[in-house]
Amino acid sequence: RTAVYPASTLTPNLVLDANIIDAAKNENVEKFLYASCSCVYPDLEKDFSEDDAWIANPPKMHASYSWSKRMGELQAISHAKEYGMKIAIVRPANSYGPREIIDPQNSHVIGALILKSLTKKNPFLIWGDGSPIREYIFAKDAALGMILAIEKYCKADPINLSSGETVTIHELAQKILKICDYSPSIIFDKSKPGGQSRRVLTNHKAEKILGFKARTPLNEGLKTT
Repeated sequence: RTAVYPASTLTPNLVLDANIIDAAKNENVEKFLYASCSCVYPDLEKDFSEDDAWIANPPKMHASYSWSKRMGELQAISHAKEYGMKIAIVRPANSYGPREIIDPQNSHVIGALILKSLTKKNPFLIWGDGSPIREYIFAKDAALGMILAIEKYCKADPINLSSGETVTIHELAQKILKICDYSPSIIFDKSKPGGQSRRVLTNHKAEKILGFKARTPLNEGLKTT
């Protein structure tokens, strides 16, 4: 969607973030959490530590959203420096869970795959070649990491929230199909974008500073979703 609606993605996010953090400053909010995301990282073949976000541009496919989150982080850091605000910044891996958007026009990959499984699509279409590697974090685990960050690390210093579990898009589809007890023919549409080849985060900083570790294995989280 960000590739199709770049302005509608970029501008509202920039305005929204600016308004909220400025309001928090004016109202003397004690602590502020900025929820960034893994999309701030560039398209490189590595597991990303927090220092890697600005070493190259983000993927062009979702550049508008990625730059809005990068600028949101910079706004948060700037407010902490100039106004002394206590701000936590987290970068969760792709989050998912109950109340996932299950809609053919607006779903992310997990929601889209669940919808195709539940509606018994056959052939079962996967965008790209199914090889991109992703990391997903259960929403409850991401929320725990956010709470720990705002309680323990309001330093305006970004920190990853990683699940430590990786999966290809093809493997993800197979897991969802197995949960739904459905075995269709799988077809890969290589004319459609597959996205960044690998997006995986390190969790060393969160473990050391926050004592954070994700608790929900992907299979369990998918069943709950």
